[in-house]
Amino acid sequence: YGGDELLNSFHALIESIWNNECMPGDWNTSIIYPVYKKGDKMCCGNYRGISLLSVAYKIFSNILVNRLNAYSENSLGEYQCGFRKGRGTADQIFVMRQLMEKC
Repeated sequence: YGGDELLNSFHALIESIWNNECMPGDWNTSIIYPVYKKGDKMCCGNYRGISLLSVAYKIFSNILVNRLNAYSENSLGEYQCGFRKGRGTADQIFVMRQLMEKC
């Protein structure tokens, strides 16, 4: 759906956002849709909100995250584990416990 014309237009939009450092204003807006969980349907507490975002915004966000991750992997030290793919704070806790036992 859309083919090369859509792809080229979207690529131009992403390049414009990247170069001008300014996103379209409507990307800051989401639609919150209430989804029923269980219980009394008349009680507001039995619903949870789902935020619907612009697909273009989600694609751009994915591109940005991938670029930032590539940059941060080369910039952060080997022992920085929080918020990094394949690493976690549990690894650091294990290392700290091992060090404490050896001391």
